[in-house]
Amino acid sequence: MNGKFVVCSADDIRSVQEYGVKRVIIPWAAASQGSGVFLPELEAMLTQAHDGGMQVDLAADILPDDSQLDALMDEFRRTDLLRPGRIQGVRLQNIGLARVIRQAYPHLKVIFDVRSGGNHPAYYTWLQRMGLDGAVLSRELSLESLPDFFRSAGAPFSFELRVFGAIAFFSSRRALLDMAVGQTCLLEEPSRPGQRFLLERGNDSVLHHSRYLDLRGHLGRLQSWPLTLVLDYRHVCTCREMLAYWFDGREFAALHGLAPMADPQLPREESRPPSDAQEPVARLLDVKRSRYLVAEVFAGLADGEELLCQSPEGKCFSLRWQPRKTWSGSPGSSLALLPWVKGATVGAVLMRKDVDG
Repeated sequence: MNGKFVVCSADDIRSVQEYGVKRVIIPWAAASQGSGVFLPELEAMLTQAHDGGMQVDLAADILPDDSQLDALMDEFRRTDLLRPGRIQGVRLQNIGLARVIRQAYPHLKVIFDVRSGGNHPAYYTWLQRMGLDGAVLSRELSLESLPDFFRSAGAPFSFELRVFGAIAFFSSRRALLDMAVGQTCLLEEPSRPGQRFLLERGNDSVLHHSRYLDLRGHLGRLQSWPLTLVLDYRHVCTCREMLAYWFDGREFAALHGLAPMADPQLPREESRPPSDAQEPVARLLDVKRSRYLVAEVFAGLADGEELLCQSPEGKCFSLRWQPRKTWSGSPGSSLALLPWVKGATVGAVLMRKDVDG
């Protein structure tokens, strides 16, 4: 199977070795939103994995702000984790950190972990043009939509897909509850008995869905696509239980009474204006609050041109076209980096204003 497995201990590595696994992901506690492995154990695990002929990705999905970015890069340099021969790839969720690491460590494969958004193929074309080597596809995509995305970025850009694991859907730098780092607790609404959400305290406070992702029932179709499958047992079961289930079909009792989400079928967001409106001239692919917007552009636009921005929910407001940078995109379109505007959301379409209206 073409897969990568999250491991968090020496025992986990021994377990995956028994199943012939050759690629693992180790989350580094200092650079992870949630739980991870601290440096002394991480060093020992790297040696153990290399002795076993494994390739290792380092997961560093923290979302640093500008004041934390330099300190995090200093920590990478101090620990020497990213030098050649130690790890093969680094997995990030922050585009600024991804660009800095791409420039500082050109030998590394940089995989961008798309948690939400990324609902349009051009988003992945943009990631490739940014110099990244691959991406974990957004969990908001339906399985039926995936073949469209494989055609969006050319080789050697690689696609990965989460197929097993807890679903983190909210994070905050704040300590939402009085919890020590590494602790978890279960939250339950009185109106939803038995539906428990897990709150984890790491570098961030991370809230996980009351169900976990399990796409084993689609394994035949998934293996026919150019995908690397990603499996993460944390907060669902033990590593050994996950391996026995995935490879041998042995059932397990999930932690915290969680139930599987066997086919999320989350529809790909389609952003179309009403039938009586003008055709869109651009569509927003990515939004980073207070920082920037990324748009796929379908028509020629003049600097300073005033456009109508319509959200997927139908809300409209004016937006002035002032791109900071542009790239060529898929045939018939280009990509543009824009200043952030309050109210902009992923999937919103931009249209020329009706001068006669």
